[in-house]
Amino acid sequence: MATITREKSGNVRIWFTGADRKRKGIRIGNVPDNYANRFKDDVEDLLSACITNSSPREETAHWVMGLSADLQDKLAKAGPIEVAEEPESTAPALGEFVDGWIASRKDVKKSSRLVYGRAKKWMVEFYGASAQIDAITAGDADEWNSYLREHLAENTARRMVSVAKAGIQTCGA
Repeated sequence: MATITREKSGNVRIWFTGADRKRKGIRIGNVPDNYANRFKDDVEDLLSACITNSSPREETAHWVMGLSADLQDKLAKAGPIEVAEEPESTAPALGEFVDGWIASRKDVKKSSRLVYGRAKKWMVEFYGASAQIDAITAGDADEWNSYLREHLAENTARRMVSVAKAGIQTCGA
């Protein structure tokens, strides 16, 4: 059974006894009473699922998925849920990846290697050499394109983007 208390500051705290039989509390902020009651009911469902080693109701599972990362972390620390940790990326860093790609291009002239080096310079300047390549999104690429167009002539910026795109396509990313 969970209970709701409201602190003098207006913040709401949900109190409950966890599966380890210890009393725990979660602050959920200054929220309306109906939200606090819904939160309490869903925490009770999670606790029942933990104690009986079963799954919570489908609505409760969707509710948990819709919570902010901060509230999910609070629930995970208190015990009713477990938050899966993201596996550590095995993708190479941007600087290392581009260096490897340039070195693998035995079929190009020295002048092309210079252009590749310039493209690398602009990528590293924008993203950082240690940026994980699998963390760079299409939106990030659009921002990089805009960044290039602010700092370079139109055709030069277009060439840098073309080189980056070629590197991605030849590596199967």
